[in-house]
Amino acid sequence: MSKGISVVICSYNSEHRIKDVLGCLLAQKNTDGFAWEVIMVDNASADNTVETARQSWHHPRVPLHIFHEPRRGQSYATRTGIKNATYDIILMVDDDNYISPNYVSRAYIIMETHPEVGIAGGRGIGVFEKEPPAWFGNIEQAFAIGPQGDYEGYLPSNRRYIYGAGSIIRKPVYNYLMSSNFQLMLKGRIGKSLMAGEDTERSLAFRILGYKLWYDPSLEFRHYMPASRLNWNYIRRLYNSFGRTSVYFDLYGEILNKPQGIRAFVARYILTDFLNKLVKFLHTLPAYIKVSLAGSCEGKKEVLNFEYLYGRLSERIIHIAKIKQYRRRLKNAPWRNMKNN
Repeated sequence: MSKGISVVICSYNSEHRIKDVLGCLLAQKNTDGFAWEVIMVDNASADNTVETARQSWHHPRVPLHIFHEPRRGQSYATRTGIKNATYDIILMVDDDNYISPNYVSRAYIIMETHPEVGIAGGRGIGVFEKEPPAWFGNIEQAFAIGPQGDYEGYLPSNRRYIYGAGSIIRKPVYNYLMSSNFQLMLKGRIGKSLMAGEDTERSLAFRILGYKLWYDPSLEFRHYMPASRLNWNYIRRLYNSFGRTSVYFDLYGEILNKPQGIRAFVARYILTDFLNKLVKFLHTLPAYIKVSLAGSCEGKKEVLNFEYLYGRLSERIIHIAKIKQYRRRLKNAPWRNMKNN
């Protein structure tokens, strides 16, 4: 595998955004010291995304390769992009991300300087179709906006993930996972579903293998926010989906944190785990009812806490058998035997 960076863009109906996304890549500085390429994965677009991309790219040294992935879903497109990448460092750029001029060069330096880092990321800056509501700043990280840490360096062990947007991935580790039958529990958002989480799963798997997560605030990307995502009902649905996906992240946490005593007992057994989640959910009810009866509940953290814990509880009830299967699969996963060099 060659040294360098493969920038992977997963695109879906991004005809009106892709030119600006590629324009930021054309404007990259200080990249003469290493090889890099751009890979765009067209994820079953129904517009002129591909044609617009081809017409927009005119770098004298850096090629643009376009691949088609007919199966809808971020995880499918990501896998296609990384599979076809030439270089050992992957930079994931969403089709609504506009990266800063030194993003690619800084990404290369971080990964070359810190071989113990498996995934790195930066700071998202919101670009809004309309003025965001006053409460948006309290939840911006739900949209990969804002800092991921207090300073440059390793993220603490209780931070589960790096934003998928703008993430920098060590491809040999990713390849190891794929060749060792690593299977995502979550497949990413498809259609109207808000169930995501594949980026967090990948981060957790890298942590289990002994690799670290790194945050650099100088890695900045602007993240476009359409008006439809600033809708309160959408936010509530999003937090409910966060609660549902968190049940699966907990399975990785059982391996990483190695709970002992009562915590291990609660996590391991169906009834105790269910009762634990039920009690936490019931604790949110009084505050939720209070703000709901008071009138408009838009922007209230009590509502989002309710949605999150309701999502956790309902997922635990509905998918008891699947969760048990995933816990067993993760416990016996062959990919966990890798030794971090």
